[in-house]
Amino acid sequence: MKTGFGGMGMYFFKVDKKDSISPPSIINLIGLYSTNDSYVMILSSRLFWNQDKNSATFATGTTNINNDFLYEFEGTDVRLVFTEQRKFITLEYSRKLIRELYLGLLYLGTQTNYRFDKGSQEENDFTREFFERNNIQDNFVSSIGLNISYDTRDYVYYPTKGLMFSIRPKLNSEWLGSDNDYIDTDYSMNYFTSFASNKVLGISLSGGFA
Repeated sequence: MKTGFGGMGMYFFKVDKKDSISPPSIINLIGLYSTNDSYVMILSSRLFWNQDKNSATFATGTTNINNDFLYEFEGTDVRLVFTEQRKFITLEYSRKLIRELYLGLLYLGTQTNYRFDKGSQEENDFTREFFERNNIQDNFVSSIGLNISYDTRDYVYYPTKGLMFSIRPKLNSEWLGSDNDYIDTDYSMNYFTSFASNKVLGISLSGGFA
């Protein structure tokens, strides 16, 4: 992407000003632009209300990434030049079940399109044929799933102690509009502990399978 620059704006607020337990809600706007005409625009929000018993997450955005890199093909370096355009939306609602255990419902939708017009005619034609041979094509991913999480952090935005574990099984299906049928699951674990008055150790582990 060559040289990029961008910015982020954040707005914190209380859904219910009388609620002294829920952490502040937040709205984010992120923008990035690079000198090869790539860009990223993301709007997101996370809401907390009802004494921290309910939370919701929303995110939507668009990306336009111009790729240009060498690829070894039959012993020769050839250049793959293509644009990857992506639009996405994420919706999630979680409810506290008992103590620090939460159960959530989520939806993810992502549309990906490829363009081949940023290189020379030879580079564009080769990249297009490479994608066709490897069955890489425009696609829409649409999934619903669950978010089962356990959260003992003392503060979501700057934890100094506690554990956050989340596992999210998701169903991608044609009846949801997805181009493919499959199940994937991702997980994450974050642990925080303080070992001095102004020092926090954080350990993060994440992964997934499909």
